[in-house]
Amino acid sequence: MALRDCVRHKHFPVQGNAGLATQLARLDAFRELAPGWDSYDAPPPSETALGSARSILQFLREQEDVPPVHASPSAEGGVLLVFSAAGAKYADIECYNDGEILAILSEPASEPTIWPLILEKERLQAALDRIAAFLDE
Repeated sequence: MALRDCVRHKHFPVQGNAGLATQLARLDAFRELAPGWDSYDAPPPSETALGSARSILQFLREQEDVPPVHASPSAEGGVLLVFSAAGAKYADIECYNDGEILAILSEPASEPTIWPLILEKERLQAALDRIAAFLDE
């Protein structure tokens, strides 16, 4: 099942280009964050993290036409692209300030599954397919 179908039917309504524009605008707004933005000394997202997140959003637009539910700054320094925060399952892609990108699948009954992600079309598509399969289980 494609990520678009999984997400549309089970986790959040597809927002189309308006949703993508909202997420991209959120990324731009993260540039305004100061060190300690979360009151716990979190660094703001770097241009590296913002660029990675933007590339992923653009890939989603081109391949699936489904933006993540929520783009958020990360307390660890970077950007989170959250695919599902409802129910027991959770999936996100974390773009860190140092350039590392991790995909994470999590549910309460087990340890999270975490793997590195490289911004290559085939690997990104495989990760999105894996996220879709996880959310659809």
